[in-house]
Amino acid sequence: MTWILPVIVTISAILSVIVTYILILIFRKIDITGIDIFKIHRPRIPSNGGLSVPITVTIIMSILLMQNLVSLNFFLSIVLSLAIITIIGLIDDYIDLPGFYKPLAAMFAGVPIVLFAEYDYHFKIILGGGFSIPIIYPLAILIAISVTSNTVNMLDVINGSATWGVFISLIAGMISSIILSSDKGLLLSIIFLSSLMGVVIFNTYPAKVFLGNSGSLSMGCLLGILAILGDIELPVMVAMFPFIHNSFFFLSHAKKFVEHKTLNTTVTFLNDKGLIEDANNQTAPITLLRFLVSEKPKSELRALSEMIVIFIISSALAIITAYLMTMKVM
Repeated sequence: MTWILPVIVTISAILSVIVTYILILIFRKIDITGIDIFKIHRPRIPSNGGLSVPITVTIIMSILLMQNLVSLNFFLSIVLSLAIITIIGLIDDYIDLPGFYKPLAAMFAGVPIVLFAEYDYHFKIILGGGFSIPIIYPLAILIAISVTSNTVNMLDVINGSATWGVFISLIAGMISSIILSSDKGLLLSIIFLSSLMGVVIFNTYPAKVFLGNSGSLSMGCLLGILAILGDIELPVMVAMFPFIHNSFFFLSHAKKFVEHKTLNTTVTFLNDKGLIEDANNQTAPITLLRFLVSEKPKSELRALSEMIVIFIISSALAIITAYLMTMKVM
């Protein structure tokens, strides 16, 4: 396995870039685009470029399976989970569905992981502690996949915000896997990171492609898969804190699962100087983007940079958490 990893990573990264670029050309040609609302000229950008992520992961996992480097159950757990969440996202991209659709439907993406049982139901905590929850854990998997998928989806608000959040969180997952000696976690984090290269290049400000719900949901699903199959749930949860913060404050305001567009309230807007500004609307939720621009208006690039810093801090805390998990109370 060791010798082939650099080859797999290289193939995955190159494939991700190529597939993303092809998707950009296809969606631009057939006019599947969205308006970039935080640009003064409001350009139309090709959508659904995030499909390159599940496509690349599926191809790489297929190569590993054919080389007998992963088991069939392990392969099916990942590929079927990604396939389900991607289909859920595609449906939501093109059909106007109620707000509870994505959280409820996304739970089904965890079913393959439960069915093929490629997980350890012993939940580890810091200072060498932990507890076994064999009965509750399968249900927790369904909820976890829905949570990780939807929290990433909800922070896909500016160019690169969801992409960089997931990318940095995966780096934290990779380092945590090394600290905790999780071979599966290390393998998955490396594959997932390299599979994100296309969207890192083309979705970062100024974006050449949008992720689409299918892309952002599948990227969030990757974090859930890594946490569960890599047996590093706690570090991943800590790394995802900015995603969780954003979702928590949005849901605490809405009091239910709803789409942003159905709130009928302006949270932030682009002013005449091309800066993102807080709408100062008392009825609007305190999203992460609103929090960042609440003090003064900021450019989209500045807001993205500050989000990246926040994710780096939370990921550093995740790595510290992983280290504390290796320690035992005397």
